[in-house]
Amino acid sequence: MTNADQEFLKKLRQAFAFEAKEQIQTISTALLDLEKTADDAQQKNLVETMFRQAHNLKGSARAVNMISVETVCQSLETVFSAMKKDSLKIDANQMDILFRSVDVLDGLLSAADGKETEAADAAITKIKRELGTIVSDPSAPVEAEPEPVPAQADAAQAPGAVAAERAATATMDSIKIAATKLDTLLLQAEEMLSVKRATIQHAAESKSLLDEVELWNKEWKKIDQPMRVVRQLVDKSANITMAQATPNLIKLLEFMEWNHTRLGSLVSRLKVQAKLVGDDMRTASTTVDMFLDSTKQLLMMPCAALFQVFPKLVRDVSRDLGKDVDFTMYGVEVELDRRILAQIRDPLVHLLRNSIDHGIGSPEDRKKAGKPAKASLTLSVSQADAGMVEIVVADDGRGIDPEKVKASAVKQGLITEAEAQAMDKEEAINLIFQSALSTAKIITEISGRGLGLAIVKENIGNLGGRLQVETELGSGTVFRMYLPVTVATFTGVLLEVRKQVVTIPKARLSRVVRVPASEIKTVENRDVFALNDTVIPLVRLADLLEIPVMEGGDQNDLLLVAVAFVGDTLLGLIVDEILEEQDVLVKNLGKPLIRVRNVSGVTILRTGEAVPVLNVSDLGKSAKRNVGRTASLSATMQEPRRKKRILVVDDTITSRMLMKNIMEAAGYEARTATDGIEAFATLTQALTDEPFDLMLADVEMPRMNGLELTKRLRQDTQLADLPVVLLTSLGSKEDREKGVQAGANAYFVKSSGFDQSSLLGVIKRLV
Repeated sequence: MTNADQEFLKKLRQAFAFEAKEQIQTISTALLDLEKTADDAQQKNLVETMFRQAHNLKGSARAVNMISVETVCQSLETVFSAMKKDSLKIDANQMDILFRSVDVLDGLLSAADGKETEAADAAITKIKRELGTIVSDPSAPVEAEPEPVPAQADAAQAPGAVAAERAATATMDSIKIAATKLDTLLLQAEEMLSVKRATIQHAAESKSLLDEVELWNKEWKKIDQPMRVVRQLVDKSANITMAQATPNLIKLLEFMEWNHTRLGSLVSRLKVQAKLVGDDMRTASTTVDMFLDSTKQLLMMPCAALFQVFPKLVRDVSRDLGKDVDFTMYGVEVELDRRILAQIRDPLVHLLRNSIDHGIGSPEDRKKAGKPAKASLTLSVSQADAGMVEIVVADDGRGIDPEKVKASAVKQGLITEAEAQAMDKEEAINLIFQSALSTAKIITEISGRGLGLAIVKENIGNLGGRLQVETELGSGTVFRMYLPVTVATFTGVLLEVRKQVVTIPKARLSRVVRVPASEIKTVENRDVFALNDTVIPLVRLADLLEIPVMEGGDQNDLLLVAVAFVGDTLLGLIVDEILEEQDVLVKNLGKPLIRVRNVSGVTILRTGEAVPVLNVSDLGKSAKRNVGRTASLSATMQEPRRKKRILVVDDTITSRMLMKNIMEAAGYEARTATDGIEAFATLTQALTDEPFDLMLADVEMPRMNGLELTKRLRQDTQLADLPVVLLTSLGSKEDREKGVQAGANAYFVKSSGFDQSSLLGVIKRLV
């Protein structure tokens, strides 16, 4: 075979593989439907569909010399032919063989070069034997249907040429094009955004220039009358005696008149130019927007394009695990960017596997629980907010046991026993997204490694989406993922932090608020503030990005906070200024900056300036790592030379003396009180002598507890600003909320892996 023939055969097989994938998927889908339906007419239609697809695939494989595919299709055709004649009824085991034959065909297509390995030969031999056992007489001839050949084709034309002609023919209303070519086209379309931004900038500069020149012209007009008067006086003087006229004054006046004329002409020209630039800007903006939108539509695909493989996946996993699952999909006609679909495939595969393995019990277990033996598993897609879709994976299985999750987390060292006891249901359930956490009793290829859900959540976050879980023990579990319809371009919000401009996706911002510095508290060594009864962690964005402090520092009484979504939680980012919104085209960082923490890429502003695009998921991780490393937002005063005075309040003598010794060892002057009433009296009396700089108090105390004491201090005009740190064994979310609401600056749990250095770090920042 010549090189030209080999190249021709290669192209032919590429076209064959593309078409064959669709035919195999059609057979697989028909098998799934056949397994579910009991209607005779529908069964006959499905069998006819499978027979036709197998027959056509066999002929195409023969034309491109794919003997292995032809061989398997021949055996399949024999089975489907017998089913067409009603001489064969397929049972569950035989259905498994048919599904395995589809898997073999799919594997053979992966090696579309036609070369067969020993493993492939063994697989073909085995599946032929298994398919042969289905029919009573494997050697019986099949009623072959003639291979369609165009009437106008030359009788001597090779079968391969006929197949090539058929593969190359497209209908008039559609064509097939490689996805990589579409990606290139979209990239070029997105690059046109820079042209749009440039024209907008040029139009703005032209308008600004016109405004300045018009102002200049306006001021010139104000002296037009005085200039004429002066000229008349000079002319009269000249009539009297020319020798006395001032030549320089005459030249100046002449120049001013010329300048006035030229300025008027310049204004007229600039008006025309500004109008032309404005028209070009509007035309370019409209054209680029339409071009980009039209190009994006080329990459929009119905979810069915990806989801069509899931029914068989669910069937295979269910049968491997001995479970009976009724899988249903809804909303698969909703369209998403092909790039989004490609990146959510693995997360969805894991969620489906996870539901079957962990969520759904065996038929026997379900019957014992009063449920149908066949479980229900659904995958649905629907439009959410503008530019977002919601994808839901729901099962009616066992649900997630929060106590079991906490026990696994404690066993694997992710949390302490005390932290587990303090967690509410929502906090416990969210532990399933922790890396290395698994509740599986044994590691299998399906689950048990403790990485899946953590990776799922991270991948969805990297796409600009978020993942939520809802579960009820004994009733089932629902995973909801919210994703953007498209990627690469989005609306970004420009932020300024210490003179550095950055951008963040608008979809990741919840709101922007002003927060008085006096309202910032510290809980578990983290600065927080309350917003609509929700306590939100707070960090300086400049600190996360490691931007150096400028001269004058960050001393502001009213902080500007951008509240961002980090997964299903919120994070407050302190910024200097919110600049504007702008269409953002993300450009990936090249070597050696392929992966930079907190940054997902860069974009070019209308001014030509390159600014970083922030990775919000990374910011959330950096905020956790940054705990205790930066100066407290609520501590801005310089430390005086004298020792800071701390009042330790605890009704237990052991705890009281222990804390007193720790404070003194750290260089503080410490006094003690046994309850809230004694503490308030001590603090009041000290105001006239040496006031205390901080109070460290227990919560549970007789007469007046720590919460009541804190509230009373906040109501006292002289003690309202005294920093308060609550140190207690009460560690639930509700207890922490009570501490914040009472007015405490910090809240530490004694038994939750209590870290003495963390407590001292917070106290140092507060005083």
